[in-house]
Formats: sequence, C-alpha cells, structure tokens
Amino acid sequence: MDLEIRVVLKSEVSRDDTATLGWNRGWKLDAIGREGSSPLRDLWSKDDVSITYIEDPVVQLRYFVMRGPEARDVARDVREALAVWSVDETLGLLTRASGRDAKIHAIYLVALTASFDQDEQIVAAFRRVAQDGEVDARHALLVAIGYLASWPALRELAETIQREDPAPAVRRDAGFLLEGLDLADGG
Repeated sequence: MDLEIRVVLKSEVSRDDTATLGWNRGWKLDAIGREGSSPLRDLWSKDDVSITYIEDPVVQLRYFVMRGPEARDVARDVREALAVWSVDETLGLLTRASGRDAKIHAIYLVALTASFDQDEQIVAAFRRVAQDGEVDARHALLVAIGYLASWPALRELAETIQREDPAPAVRRDAGFLLEGLDLADGG
C-alpha cells in the first residue's frame, strides 16, 4: 500500500529552498507550477515516490505531499533539511491561540500537520474548537475537517456541528462539507 505524508513548511522556508532541496536530494522535476496558478504546485519524483510542493491559498500554507512506498524516507529528508511544523508544535499553538486570526491559523496548521490516520488528541482539540465562541474559528474547523476527510470522528463532529451549532451559517456550511464528503466517497 502506498503511504501518503504531508509536511508543512514554516514561513521562513522559500520556494527556492524547496527547489534546492530537491536538486540536492536527486529529485527529478516533473512539472513546475506557473506563478499565479492556484494552487501553485511543483511536481517532483524520486524512485517510486511522488513529491508535490503546494502553495495552498485556502489555508495560506505551503507544504509537501509525498506518496509512495518510500514516502517516509523523503519526508524525513525534508524534515531534516527545512524548517517544518510538527503536530505537537501546532497543537500547542492551538491551545495558546487567542484572537480570531491566531485561532484560524493554528486550526489550519493542526489539520495540515496531522497524519492521514485518525489521531484522538487532534479530534479532542477540534471538539474544543467546535465549542469556541468565535464563529470564524468554527468555520475554519470545517475547512480543516475537509483536509482530514477520512477520519470518521471528524465526520461525526461535522454532523454534530450541522445539527447543533448556534450560528445558522456554520450549520449550513457543515451541511455543504458533508455533501462534498459524500460526493467524494461516491455517495
């Protein structure tokens, strides 16, 4: 089974830094994104691993997605060479976040640094966000759930938000998210 790993870059890492890493590690550049394209993607490969660099305008983060049997090795190379976020760091940011923008940024960071396997610590953190008084934080949570769509507990959380959130717009958007997840699942 192919492994998929996402590694989120810190703000001080430039696109040039990612290209230098690729060249130094012997990655083959398969396609280069055009400036202004959204999202911007550079596609690399190494042996049986596809490596995609993404500048994601939705969450305003830049990250790599590695897919393939040796994805763990490539992810380790990225983590050793560049400044990247860890799940523990992002959960700490979320715990300490105060103010709308800080909460939203931390929610997105947690979602993007999470593995594709359900993590109960993250589920618990997102359940707390679902109770946050900041409506935009709860909206950001719905976006974050979209990045972790394979987690059953987060789908259940989106269903709870759709039924119980005090803000009609958040309930509506949770419904849109669930519709999209159902369509992606072929349902």
